Amino acid sequence: MTSGPAVWEPTVKLLFAAPYWVKGDPVRIGAMWNGCMGPYFIELDDYDSVRGNAVLIYRALRNRWMPLGATPDQEWPDAALETLRTWVNQGWRKTEADPIDSAERIPPPEPAAADADPPRPAIADAGGAG
Repeated sequence: MTSGPAVWEPTVKLLFAAPYWVKGDPVRIGAMWNGCMGPYFIELDDYDSVRGNAVLIYRALRNRWMPLGATPDQEWPDAALETLRTWVNQGWRKTEADPIDSAERIPPPEPAAADADPPRPAIADAGGAG
């Protein structure tokens, strides 16, 4: 579970550098994620890089396109995603001393519709015996 305010140092930075939900060696996994983002010119350990790409990063994490090279158990949990969203919406604060600049830069996620895309019944073979 995330702890502390939604500020870069230490809370948000640690979500990328040492994700608390990853079993084993979260620091190694964080370094792997950062390395995978190099070709996209995004440095997950750099405040300015993450700030400049925060909305894109959030959307990619929310839609499970990131982290690159991750296994399903490395996907960001809702609590971590909400911390990142709060950080952006409070003005990308570096420290608690920085003033909050509230704006809805990233809207809340849409609730999953209970009846969206219900399972379809299997279709019988149309070429069967008749």
